[in-house]
Amino acid sequence: MAKKDFRVDCVISAGVLDKKGHMFLEDENRVYEIVKHNVPYLEFEKWLDSAECRERIQKLRDEGRKRFGFRYCVNVYCTDPQSDNKKEAK
Repeated sequence: MAKKDFRVDCVISAGVLDKKGHMFLEDENRVYEIVKHNVPYLEFEKWLDSAECRERIQKLRDEGRKRFGFRYCVNVYCTDPQSDNKKEAK
């Protein structure tokens, strides 16, 4: 299967890192947003370079770092699409 044929969810994840700096703490400051659901991989690549993506990253980073310093981190990535039922339950 070619890269262009993959379907993915575009995700923004953010939060306070644990003491080792490897994982997000699971608390009220944790953010997990499916920004685009079940889109072609090429759309994910375009979204990564979009103003919408950069602005959301910057907003989360600015808010988090004011409160938590550099222990707050923002990630963007793609993952296998969740089923529509799981997406609605979030």
